Amino acid sequence: MDNSHGGDSQTGDRKMVPVIWYEGCRGSWCHAIVDHLTDHTGFEHLMEFPEEGAHRAVVIIKADQHKDMDALNSQLRNFGKVVLIVTANEEGTFDCDKIKNAYKVWLQTPAPHQVADRYLPWGWTPQCQRPRWPPQKHLDFYFAGQVTHARRRDCVTAMRKMLETRDGVLITTEGFAKGVDFQTYFGLMRSSRFALCPSGPVTVDSFRVCEALEQFCVPILDYRSPTGRYANYWHRVFDIMPGIPEVEEWMDLVPRAGEFIEQWPVASQHSQSWWVRYKHMVRAQLWEDLCSE
Repeated sequence: MDNSHGGDSQTGDRKMVPVIWYEGCRGSWCHAIVDHLTDHTGFEHLMEFPEEGAHRAVVIIKADQHKDMDALNSQLRNFGKVVLIVTANEEGTFDCDKIKNAYKVWLQTPAPHQVADRYLPWGWTPQCQRPRWPPQKHLDFYFAGQVTHARRRDCVTAMRKMLETRDGVLITTEGFAKGVDFQTYFGLMRSSRFALCPSGPVTVDSFRVCEALEQFCVPILDYRSPTGRYANYWHRVFDIMPGIPEVEEWMDLVPRAGEFIEQWPVASQHSQSWWVRYKHMVRAQLWEDLCSE
């Protein structure tokens, strides 16, 4: 049993809640937001199920690797109350209805047909470090990423048109994480007022959304994926998002670029106030799910 990051099994008179990374799955980029949820002295991180169960537990699995639901349900039965967090759900193939022994199921990047108790976005990558203070902004718009489908191509076309009259940086890359180094990537994001966040290959979400918020940059969200409209996605994972714009067609952004820049001070203030509250809220929700009777 791996007790790294865990420490003693008790804090004072209170037992620590085990956070079990099923089959040692910890370490993917999509886990940065889960680490945020469980970065607390009341949790003990384990890389396998303990020999004895516990009254409460958090179990984390990867949807793109997990196959044996019967084995998982059998393990969950050893705990009084389990919050199951399903990560890496980009393809939207995980069947939450097959989970029989979890009190609550949290699902990352839900597809339109999937239903769970709570939802999580992709979050931010582990390399993303939030500045202590709001940085100075000298760029209007920023996008750096791979261009592999129609939504990305439309975004890049709109961005090139805006750069004829606006300050910004556009960097197209050959593949995922194959562009500029992380220091340059986040440095440019910190210097920008808005970050264009076109859809991923399946879900409208991408790491870029939360990374922009972490860097005091306002993300511009995609309302559609290459497979069609992802109805209600942003409301499901974030509820209310004040100050954060969405687009259905990227070229519609071009004539509104000046309007966006004028509105940026208010949009930035509202989005950042909400973002800080959101991160506190999801941590509180996890404790609520674990401790409610």
